[in-house]
Amino acid sequence: MPDTLAPEARELLAGIAADSPEWRPWTTLLEEALRSAADPASSSLVVELPDAHPPSAPLLDGATVLLDARAANRRLSRLLASAADSKSGAESASLGRAAHRKDLDALTLIEASFRQDGEAVAGIAEQLGVEPGSLGSIAALAALPLLLTCGERLRKHVSAQWSEGYCPICGAWPTLAEMRGLERARRLRCGRCAGDWAAPILQCPYCRTSDHRVLGSLLTEDLGDSRKVDVCDSCRGYVKTLTTLSPWPAYRVPIEDLATVDLDVIALERDYLRPAPPGYPVNVTVAPATPTRRGLFSRRP
Repeated sequence: MPDTLAPEARELLAGIAADSPEWRPWTTLLEEALRSAADPASSSLVVELPDAHPPSAPLLDGATVLLDARAANRRLSRLLASAADSKSGAESASLGRAAHRKDLDALTLIEASFRQDGEAVAGIAEQLGVEPGSLGSIAALAALPLLLTCGERLRKHVSAQWSEGYCPICGAWPTLAEMRGLERARRLRCGRCAGDWAAPILQCPYCRTSDHRVLGSLLTEDLGDSRKVDVCDSCRGYVKTLTTLSPWPAYRVPIEDLATVDLDVIALERDYLRPAPPGYPVNVTVAPATPTRRGLFSRRP
């Protein structure tokens, strides 16, 4: 496979691995997932949207995603094998065995990840004999190239009036917020599909409060408000917020999430959390593509 990953992505991941060697196994897996997203073969998936859905529903709610099942199984097998190489002992052995199972069903696992269905992922982990937390991370990486492709195709369909705190494409809570441009417009970004949507500067995306008495920021000593954590004392949620002149490309959002783990630590040490349930659990079906259903994008007739 030709290396289609943007050089900046490789450089950013290499920088994270150099600064924090303990993250090297994860940067390796993330680089593999992002390379798959950049591979032209990823564009072969089909997204079939419903004719209509409620205004508050993300675009992928009720959608059917069709993809090459064999290619998805190969990608999942590679991720499991890479994860096994980064582990030791029993966990490495169980991941290695799972990577070579003949009954590996990537589509079912990817569907569970699209839906952010932790119970379904745990059930698959039990069948495969692997630790649920490890499989959850691998499932997210297996779905990432497809979600990024969906995000790229669907972003032009996002309503400018979208006002929910969760992603208008896949229903996930924001991973980060950009304070963008000289006007410092607040844009929430999704770490799953790279969704990009406007949000008021003084509003919690989770509980929607705009009460300045319960909203605040945790600042780093060296960078001030250019790199901070916005927090809400009403719901105890937090959003990492970074200043940027222009929108980040899709691949950069999950990389920046990893590069700012220190901000997560700052928030967690003060008992702020990201909500565990998804913002909107989308009802997505992931199915194998057939020769008659290989268009790039369609709406159901």
